[in-house]
Amino acid sequence: MRRAIKCHLMESTPTLEELRITRKEFIEVKTLVEESHLYRRILKCNKCGQLYFYEFYETIDWEQGHDPQYTTYIPVKTEKEAEEMGEMPPYKMLTIFPRLQYDFLQDGTRRIVWMKK
Repeated sequence: MRRAIKCHLMESTPTLEELRITRKEFIEVKTLVEESHLYRRILKCNKCGQLYFYEFYETIDWEQGHDPQYTTYIPVKTEKEAEEMGEMPPYKMLTIFPRLQYDFLQDGTRRIVWMKK
């Protein structure tokens, strides 16, 4: 498990509404990727300065139009560490801990959970 600065985001699992509010509490440090279904950024918490690797990844559901969406926040020590993550394929994010995972699944289910291994 990675060590990270204690950040309010890491203290508990936020609700969907809290997660929406929390997004406004970050400064975008750098955009790593910005495509139609994949965004990767380095974010910095306004309150404590903790850096996060941020990923939004969407897959296309050509049949029903309910495109699954996955949002991930991974606390990192340095911008370089986040930049290295920016080169990984999306499925590799599932191997990194801890991470805050927000999934909007094809069936409409929403799940927000800290994955701590």
